[in-house]
Amino acid sequence: MTWITAAVSLALAFPLIQQANAQGDEPVPPAASPPAEACNDPKYASTGLSLTLGTNDNQVSFRCATTGPADLEPPINEKMVCVDSSCGSKQSLRDACPGADLTEIPPGEKEQDEPTTYQLTVPLHGRPDTHLYYKCKYGAKPLRPQGKPGKSTPSGEKGDPGRTDGNLGAGSPAGEAKQGEEDKGAHENDMGSLTAATECLVTIKIERTEPQAQPETPHQPNNQGSPSVPPEQIVQITECNEGTITTSLSANIPLRFRCAKELFLNPTSIAKVYEDSNGRCENEVELSSVLKAELQQQVPRPQEENHGFYELTLQDPPIHDTSLCYKCVIRDADPESSLPPSVRTAASQKQCFIKVSVKGTGGLTSSAFPVVASPVLLLEYVLVLFFYTVL
Repeated sequence: MTWITAAVSLALAFPLIQQANAQGDEPVPPAASPPAEACNDPKYASTGLSLTLGTNDNQVSFRCATTGPADLEPPINEKMVCVDSSCGSKQSLRDACPGADLTEIPPGEKEQDEPTTYQLTVPLHGRPDTHLYYKCKYGAKPLRPQGKPGKSTPSGEKGDPGRTDGNLGAGSPAGEAKQGEEDKGAHENDMGSLTAATECLVTIKIERTEPQAQPETPHQPNNQGSPSVPPEQIVQITECNEGTITTSLSANIPLRFRCAKELFLNPTSIAKVYEDSNGRCENEVELSSVLKAELQQQVPRPQEENHGFYELTLQDPPIHDTSLCYKCVIRDADPESSLPPSVRTAASQKQCFIKVSVKGTGGLTSSAFPVVASPVLLLEYVLVLFFYTVL
């Protein structure tokens, strides 16, 4: 019989064990977060509610009241905020703190009748150092316990006009008058225990934060969201290092070029150029006298030292084909330099020519086919005619 008793006990205990295991497997609900601070809490009676958003914070919550109705000023739907503690002037919340927003936190299932909780959200980065103010307004409320009502004679008890102990019964005229005075005093006492609407100031201090550092990328996206193309990929930059580089210029595509490291552009003035009709790149003239064009120097950025460039833009095509030239030379190759002659000679050999051709609207220039003879040729022509006449 012992084993039968043990089996029955185990059978009865098994469902209880299963139920306990099932309850142990259920997830434990997270602990509810503490309610937001309320402005009418007695500890804030003299100072009002002050909150601070530190440099690592971007949200703060508050309530106007722990229980009962209360109104927020300015109302949340106006998206305004007070700019001083008296709420004498107001401005847009977004103007007071760009990116800030005030919202209501929906109450939980067990908090349907709880006062409204407000949540202020501000940017975590790049916000100013400022103060925001709100006022909580409450309806009239008692300031002290209500006065005790006047004594009344128990129901059914009548005053005895013939009593000589000085106590007047409620049924006597004097007793009724006394009772009326007591009731009136109690009513006045109750009315005096009410006060006009009260207020509580909510001050929110926002500490300044620096803008978020943007990662250094070679190309920033444009307004359409696609990466912008760097200028050097839109128009190729021609770099002159040595020898002669031949290129062209048109009205649609500007010419971008630069000298290699340690080389400098000649002419040094961007308003001048070498006229290259004879192919020697040595006759320095005003750029405007040869071509309606403009040369601009693009200064390099600090991280791109020695990688600036020049941009030659054609403003109006010439009538005839035009040739111009620039030089990239070592600055110490100047004949007036203090360097020894041997060094200056070697330096003068380190130069590069940039020859630019511009297509004209009317074809070749007249200078391509010389029609004016030089003085030497003219003298030879006269001598030939003289000897031919004599002979």
